[in-house]
Amino acid sequence: MPDTVPILAVFSALSKSHTKVINIKRLALKESNRIKSTIEMLERFGVKVIEDENSFSFYGIETLKGCEINSYNDHRIAMAAAIGATFADGPVIIKNSQSVEKSYKNFFEDFKSLGGRADVI
Repeated sequence: MPDTVPILAVFSALSKSHTKVINIKRLALKESNRIKSTIEMLERFGVKVIEDENSFSFYGIETLKGCEINSYNDHRIAMAAAIGATFADGPVIIKNSQSVEKSYKNFFEDFKSLGGRADVI
């Protein structure tokens, strides 16, 4: 389920448990290398991630950190980062956030209508 890993990783990062994502090789074959981009996103949010040959794992944290995240022009990373930003202790800047238009043209409009904050800079 390579399309769900980024957002599930963000939600799991906010749990008080250990998460292990297994059989990750297929993640490398999406819009971005989602192994790299998901792990980098989590680490930018302040989550310590351990990567193995075919898995990565981490423990959840209480609050995500404000940061800058490169979406690598991957719509799933951009959307997961935006959702994660609502749980961050400071601003989150998402590079190439316009990539959401690949699959969800009105993502940021809907995000704002639900109480999210998004500014284009």
